[in-house]
Amino acid sequence: MKRLGVVSATLGALMMAGCLSDSSSVAGIEGTGSPTTVSGSVTAYGSVYVNGLHIEIDTADISVDGQPAGVDDITLGMVVEVELDQLQGQDAVAAVVRYNRTLRGPVDALVSSSDVRREIQILGQTVVVYDDVRFDGIAFDALEPGAYLEVSGLVAAEGQWRATKVASADRGPLTAQGRVESWRADQQRFQLGEQSVDASQAQVSGDLAEGATVVVRGGERRGELWYPDRIELIEPARPQEGGQWYQEGVIERFVSREAFEVNGIPVDASGARGLSDQVELGDGVRVMVSGTLRNDSLVAERVQVLRPGINRIRARVDAIDPDRGEVVLLGGRYQLTDLTAFENPAGRGNPREGVNLNSLRVGEWLELYVYYEGESRVVTRVQRQPGYVDTAALSGPVTEIDRDNRWLTVLGVTVAVAGADGEALFDELSLGDSVSVTGDASGSHVTARSLSRRDVPEDVRGCPPPLPGQCAAATGPSTAAQSAMGPADAELLQFRF
Repeated sequence: MKRLGVVSATLGALMMAGCLSDSSSVAGIEGTGSPTTVSGSVTAYGSVYVNGLHIEIDTADISVDGQPAGVDDITLGMVVEVELDQLQGQDAVAAVVRYNRTLRGPVDALVSSSDVRREIQILGQTVVVYDDVRFDGIAFDALEPGAYLEVSGLVAAEGQWRATKVASADRGPLTAQGRVESWRADQQRFQLGEQSVDASQAQVSGDLAEGATVVVRGGERRGELWYPDRIELIEPARPQEGGQWYQEGVIERFVSREAFEVNGIPVDASGARGLSDQVELGDGVRVMVSGTLRNDSLVAERVQVLRPGINRIRARVDAIDPDRGEVVLLGGRYQLTDLTAFENPAGRGNPREGVNLNSLRVGEWLELYVYYEGESRVVTRVQRQPGYVDTAALSGPVTEIDRDNRWLTVLGVTVAVAGADGEALFDELSLGDSVSVTGDASGSHVTARSLSRRDVPEDVRGCPPPLPGQCAAATGPSTAAQSAMGPADAELLQFRF
């Protein structure tokens, strides 16, 4: 399986970067020989892909919640910690794979809700869930109080998480991961986010202290207190001095574009590629950072901002361009990166099949979650569709409106709305408004069956071309500025196929 790499933020020029093989016959760790550590969400199978690395895990020591586990227990969306035994280029062999559940329990409250993002509260922890994360056994719209869930995610702040996977769970033991706050040794109590925990009856591994990272398991909640069965202190995986590190996380304690923390680890991004002046950073921004551990800081070689794919397209594949790492749907080009997630639908072949650009076929139906990067549409997730799907769907901002002929443009696709369910909305729309459309596709056009407005938070709405200056809710640098970035300050992306 080949991989192509390095493309600028304008995503126009690419160059060959060697091969990405499905074989595990690779050489030892590159560079100093120090161990390499990978921490991030599983984006594809084959064995697995994490942070753009193809990692064979068949011979690894695998554990889930500290218990021995197998390859099939590591699934899409899980945030795993991996210690590599071998690494060459983007191919690796794992020595150790660890997964600890972030949360398991009932949704206590729906904190906020929109059509692309929901914030839910579980066991005192606030979880931000975008609709492009991996869902298993439950849908985004079903994230309501009372749902019993298992969540994997990235710590965003004390008591706050960014979900990477949300699954329906049985009534298994309550589980919550977090940092000890307001520790009162005399009462054996502390706060885990907004949840008060009484540790007096729990079996505790290690010494509880303020700021310690713990996993709290089992027991029951009575009133405002949780009386768990077990509390385990955990130390996040980190490489030895001089070791390589691939780290996915959410920025905390942002000082400047060159100095911030990810998962409690200081990051020196002064020499990192991928950070032009147009790339917004700050607390709460999800990133992938790779580099070397020096004096307890991660000296970054690459920082890639991971934006949510708030726009969607479902359609047949018109063409595949392996030289540019793109797929074409309804006449529009969509860019895949080395961080794009891939998945097969339930009931379509082997759910653990290694899906990537090379396995996609012209004529099959895909659903893509995308965001705008200058003039380009970058894909965060690819979902192959089951055979019975035959209706095109678009969700995104309106970029053109023809009142006389009653059509509009979404994601570059012309949509005729006459006769559609919800057609009355057409007369109220303005450029930049976000809508959802379903209908019948013909070439690069869609005849709408339905038209509805979408509720998209302003902080992720953006202002796609050709609309800079026309979107009232636009935030961040203008698209014109992004598109004008030159090779010297371009953000580096890669893609594989």
